[in-house]
Amino acid sequence: MNYITSPQSLTDLLEISTWLQVQDSLSSIIGYEVSISDADGRLLCRPSNENNICRIVKETAIGASLCNDYCGKSIKEAVRKKEPFLFKCHANLYSFTAPIILDEKHQIVILGGHTFFSYRDFTAFIKNVDSLGIDRARILSLNKDLKFSDSMSLKLSCRYINTSANNMLKNTYSQNIFKHKFSQLLTLFNVSTDLSFDISHYEIYGMILNVLGILFDVNTASIMLWASDEGIFKTKTSFGQREDLVLNYTTDAKKGIFGQIMKEHKAVSTRNRFEILETGLPAEIQSLHIFPLFKGEGVSGLIAIFNTDMSEDDKKIIASFCNQVALVLENLKLKSELQEKLKNLSILMEINKAVGSTLDFDKLLQVILEKSTELTKASQGSLMIYDEEKLELAIKATKGFHEKIVEQFRIKPGEGIAGWVLKEGLPIVVEDIERDERFGKKSRPRYKTRSFISIPLKINSRIVGVLNISDKITGEVFSEDDLNLLLSFATHASIAIERSEYYNKSEVLKKISITDQLTELLNRRYFQERLTEEIERSKRYKYPLSLIILDIDNFKNYNDMNGHLVGDEGLRITASCIRNAVRTMDVVARFGGEEFAVILPQTEKDEANIIAERIRKEVEKTYYPMEETQPNGEFTISLGLATYPDDAGEMLELINNADRAMYAAKTQGKNRVISYSSDIINNFNSNPLSLTMNGTNGLSTII
Repeated sequence: MNYITSPQSLTDLLEISTWLQVQDSLSSIIGYEVSISDADGRLLCRPSNENNICRIVKETAIGASLCNDYCGKSIKEAVRKKEPFLFKCHANLYSFTAPIILDEKHQIVILGGHTFFSYRDFTAFIKNVDSLGIDRARILSLNKDLKFSDSMSLKLSCRYINTSANNMLKNTYSQNIFKHKFSQLLTLFNVSTDLSFDISHYEIYGMILNVLGILFDVNTASIMLWASDEGIFKTKTSFGQREDLVLNYTTDAKKGIFGQIMKEHKAVSTRNRFEILETGLPAEIQSLHIFPLFKGEGVSGLIAIFNTDMSEDDKKIIASFCNQVALVLENLKLKSELQEKLKNLSILMEINKAVGSTLDFDKLLQVILEKSTELTKASQGSLMIYDEEKLELAIKATKGFHEKIVEQFRIKPGEGIAGWVLKEGLPIVVEDIERDERFGKKSRPRYKTRSFISIPLKINSRIVGVLNISDKITGEVFSEDDLNLLLSFATHASIAIERSEYYNKSEVLKKISITDQLTELLNRRYFQERLTEEIERSKRYKYPLSLIILDIDNFKNYNDMNGHLVGDEGLRITASCIRNAVRTMDVVARFGGEEFAVILPQTEKDEANIIAERIRKEVEKTYYPMEETQPNGEFTISLGLATYPDDAGEMLELINNADRAMYAAKTQGKNRVISYSSDIINNFNSNPLSLTMNGTNGLSTII
């Protein structure tokens, strides 16, 4: 895949240099490679956290061709389907694609992952490296750094990346398109203001045509004035590649499209060959856009644009500009209002961009600080967050000095300038810290100027932090305008901070409350809640429900022989195997110790047996560290399953019967699946320590 370098490419509209920082951060969070491409598979910037194996493969011509083929097709498929999906490439690496629709004509795709699901995937890849022209030893040297994943982790990462990137990239793209249009408008308004100066008509006309030519890539244009005594429009000045064709052009104001303008008082566009020739224009003129200049209720002149493709938005902007040329004094008021709205809109857009990345609380704070210093043209600043439990401010984001210097710095209400702002809840602008009677402090050496701004960040009357801005780049003092600019988005920043902090805390607490820390599966308490819900749903809609309970065979031996760290790794690998083998609708939990449970909603016993067998095989084929120390030289599990309502009428009975079936699998030789039946209870009652039911190793047995 090749990099796009065109100055008119998506890299400008998406602010790729800024996105790359976000991409690096997102890649670091999920632990996978992440890149962004256009709809044709061309990279828009370098990949983040690039997989070493991918990098080595793409160094060869054959490998690069295969990578382009697999990833390129997957990117195009994501664009076609308009939805994320996972795929496996020629190197046995698993990846995801997530399309982002920018507008009707433009899409981009997030490509991420590039990970093995198991060591077998890696070994299978090793067998093919010779055919790719790659030194096998070079690949094998990466063995010690290999990290394996699973489909669930990759899906969650894809969902996280898609959610995080979608709003930011779409907003950035829309904002830049929007800014471009507003920039055109603002430039035209500024020009119309300059027209009020005492300059000649020809200078005014030249300024108008030059500005239109630059902003709208005009091929050729002219200004024609209405000569009422002659009933014609005369060209006064022209501009562009073929200005010679129209420089001396005149036309009857009553004929053709010119007569239409005089009658309807609105702009006209045409590509009709007959209409253009009817005006007496040369044959080289292929298209025509005419915009009237009004004076009172009549038309005083025209701006004509030739041989130029124009969008409807462009036409509206130019028509608006033509009105301003005739109404310069009115424009002064409109310009002032537009500039103020544009400034406020720009601030809100930047805050919206910050809110789009609220999953990372620290980054949000840094973005708010960066935008604050950017808007006020300051070189230093800090953002302090108020700890309501400790009743103090702590610096959480800095610019202009090293964060390590201030990371232990704490301020109580009333202490210093920030403490005063916290206590009083009022913003402050200081022109000279040494002369300000409120503080009377000497300027510290690290500051270039003595002026600064400090404002509270609050929601209603509750303060969440204090923003400090210092050292204007120009060396000037901060003004009330700078203060008002900061205050105009302070509330938005405060809400973004609170929302991000609350979200992060709630997500952490939620995850802790429902998941097992070691395996990251659901814990037993939450599993029972989900099982109760699913049974109630099955009762209501008459759906079947199956439950699998599985236990690691000879786990005590594995744990005792190899130590708890290896034992913990065995539990984690088993959890991963289960997730890989079940469906997205299934619920997996750690039931306790080396036992796991899987809820299979809307699943009959036959289908449940298939899934259980799939889990057993996944564990059996997966390599576990030190598995050769097990009695049979391999790491295995025993599984029991029961189905509601055939085998049980309520939750505890279903759990007990699945558990009994699991113990039956143990007594029959382990490493197998057993389905519950009434025979299990009879055999348990007659000989609870030794069930004699038939079952074959590796086969699901219905008793």
